[in-house]
Amino acid sequence: AESPGTLSLPRLLASDEGRRSLNMSLANFVQVTDVDVATLAEGLPPNLCDLSLNFAGCLHVTNEGVAILANNLPSNLRVLELTFTGCKQVGDEALAAISRCMPPQLVELRLHCVNCHAVGEQGVV
Repeated sequence: AESPGTLSLPRLLASDEGRRSLNMSLANFVQVTDVDVATLAEGLPPNLCDLSLNFAGCLHVTNEGVAILANNLPSNLRVLELTFTGCKQVGDEALAAISRCMPPQLVELRLHCVNCHAVGEQGVV
């Protein structure tokens, strides 16, 4: 239960049905975990066409969190940019989840996985 006078960012975002574009950076917030990624994913506005999320340096984000994010991508998405630079627990499984869950309307995908040592050939094939 929320305290009176507080806002829930995921609920606020999800109710923003007119929003077509979202650019959010959580870069270098070392406190960010898969739970936070899941909460954000579940609150993505349903009619987004352009989404950019930056998790660079979020050391506690893992394949599991990315899979939850992938499963919650809005179906109208046309442009997706995800940055996981330095996320050492993001690997091939995360990229496979993104590949499996790509919205049918997607025309542009940008993934940034520099220094994601768990990403190998399997993840980029």
